Amino acid sequence: MNGKRSAAARFGAGNAWLLSGGRRLDIGEAVTSAGPGQGFAMMPWALMQYGRALRLRPAEAWVLATLLAHAWEFDGLVFPSLRKMSTGAQIGRATLWRTLRNLQRLGYIRCVGAGPGGDRRKRFDVRGVYSALAICIAVDPTSAWAKAHGVLDRDEARQLRGPNGQTFDLDFGAIDALARRTEGTEPDGIDPEEEG
Repeated sequence: MNGKRSAAARFGAGNAWLLSGGRRLDIGEAVTSAGPGQGFAMMPWALMQYGRALRLRPAEAWVLATLLAHAWEFDGLVFPSLRKMSTGAQIGRATLWRTLRNLQRLGYIRCVGAGPGGDRRKRFDVRGVYSALAICIAVDPTSAWAKAHGVLDRDEARQLRGPNGQTFDLDFGAIDALARRTEGTEPDGIDPEEEG
């Protein structure tokens, strides 16, 4: 295997929850099974797909996607340039920090401070969002993971804890609506007759 690890191993590092009925929800396996391209291509897709279930505002989704663009390992820390993030998002530093604090409150990231020595860059632990996405995917009856392993019960999902002991306040109604749209039982809200 010439030293390379799979995307599932890199994003999950073997971290998993033991579920009722002897099932196991492997974070990396669940997250990388999502999306049309699977593997590393799943991250932007999964954020767009489950952003509403994660209760992300547009700026939070953008900042989180930018942090994840720097994530190469499940247990690795990301340390992007906050100046470049602020410029790229066209928001001030105060707004960026407010957004980062809200992502921390949601349990998706954790600021772990500056690096060793003279490295002043802030480092962020992004493992929380991997865990939250794995839960969303396991609860979604249309996901590849749920079809292979069975849908995760919502009560059980609410009890699962992230890498720092946090639970997640996910919008399961958003996952239900997504499943209905995916299955074609709910209209997408766009009426072609009304378009100009």
